[in-house]
Amino acid sequence: MESKEISKFVERVLRNQETRIEVVKRSPIFFLITFLSKHIQCELAPMHYEMLRLMEDEKIPLAVVTAFRGSGKTTLMNTAYALWGVLGVQQKKFILIVSRTQQQARDHFADIRSELESNPLLKKDLGPFQEDFTWNTGALVIPKYGAKIMAVSQEQKVRGLKFGSHRPDLLLVDDIEESESVKTSENRDKIYRWFTDEILPLGTSKTKTVVLGNLLHNDSLVCRLQTQINAGERSGVYRQFPIQDDDGKVLWPGRYPDKASLEAEKKRIGDSLAWKREYLLIVADDRKPVIEKSWLHYYKDLPIPRRNEGHAYVLGVDPAFSENTKADNTAIVSAFVLGSGNDRKMFILPNPVNEKLQMPDTIKRIKLKTKTFSDKINHKVYVEEVGTQLGLVQQLQYEGVKAVGIRFGGSDKRSRLADISNLIKEGKIIFCDHGNEEVIYQALNFGSTRYDDLCDALTTLIIGVWQDPPTTFVGPIVARFDMDKWLRGKNRNVDRGSGGGGWSIEFGPDGKPYRRY
Repeated sequence: MESKEISKFVERVLRNQETRIEVVKRSPIFFLITFLSKHIQCELAPMHYEMLRLMEDEKIPLAVVTAFRGSGKTTLMNTAYALWGVLGVQQKKFILIVSRTQQQARDHFADIRSELESNPLLKKDLGPFQEDFTWNTGALVIPKYGAKIMAVSQEQKVRGLKFGSHRPDLLLVDDIEESESVKTSENRDKIYRWFTDEILPLGTSKTKTVVLGNLLHNDSLVCRLQTQINAGERSGVYRQFPIQDDDGKVLWPGRYPDKASLEAEKKRIGDSLAWKREYLLIVADDRKPVIEKSWLHYYKDLPIPRRNEGHAYVLGVDPAFSENTKADNTAIVSAFVLGSGNDRKMFILPNPVNEKLQMPDTIKRIKLKTKTFSDKINHKVYVEEVGTQLGLVQQLQYEGVKAVGIRFGGSDKRSRLADISNLIKEGKIIFCDHGNEEVIYQALNFGSTRYDDLCDALTTLIIGVWQDPPTTFVGPIVARFDMDKWLRGKNRNVDRGSGGGGWSIEFGPDGKPYRRY
């Protein structure tokens, strides 16, 4: 809805108070544009309406929302929702706003209090709001609705909070992480435990929780919740709204109508890491890269195994089963393994899979790839053993695929990539000189890219081979053709050559025939 249309709507609704009250109570969108229109400086975008729909849908127990700085997510999902949650049809009785610091809690609370005290139309239609308010507790009681809005900080004790007989029925958790707090695994674990052990138990089975934040680390609270939601381990929805999507489309054209306005905002920020992290919603890591470009080794053609040299094919799978178009891709990286032990080398094959696939399609794709290896060549498929991925391992095994679940012992993605870095540097891992561009890009830029699915599949593959090596096959790779026997069968002379001993045709990993003496 454009600004002019908003103004016309407000003017029309203002004429009939009864209709106005009925509409705004039922719809957070109309509540926003009727009572909080002063906060709408630019034309709203589809992402704003999606945020408002998350508020409206009571079937969603947990909504995790990340959006770029200045997107309006706090105004919509915090201020507007706290007010509409009490005054609208949801009739929330105890809303708890949770912030990182006391100052943030006070600021959020002041915005809500200001609307209740100073918004004449809101007071006229839905008031009066006789508040019993003290700054020490950060609590506001609205007697007419029998409701309470309370703001607390992460430092405060919240266990057992109640308002009369009501436990919190709406939890608004806003920006409880910062760059410094997510740098160590101890702090990240502490925040996660605080959220799961202290905040979530405050509510009941009917409580709705909204978490607003940013992607500060791959193992941050927001990212953990995203992973759990996408894997089906936790009920809820995850929504991500960067300033610009993967196709270059600006998500708020009302504020950034052209390329020049977007570029001006980028220059105003002036820091590439901050731009990636706060606006593009990329987990931008300011630490030293895990993999250096100079470490990479390449091959043009796959080597042909020497006689009695073992070889096998392997797959590494990073599944992502979700119908959400914003969810991660399923990634499948394959490799040709040559040798064993300290002499083992892995040749990463070109053209990995990187698509949005549900479990049945993932299984079909894996089976198709293993069939191309031929029955005579051993293979193994490695999948991280966690959540719904455990079900994938079991289903693959049931369908005759040699699948193995890999456990990483709680190590994060960066640690896993660091674990295989020496193998890459020493030339134990060799990439094809074409068709591996995206895998290499994600490995070199780990911590600064939006997606890391292929990098995850690569680390799963390599660590899997070293944890649980495939049984290597010794002998011809696909088929061995005895040329001497064939020529004799055709009554033709056999030219053994000056060295004698005859020769044969073998087919290599690329399907090409090779003459071997």
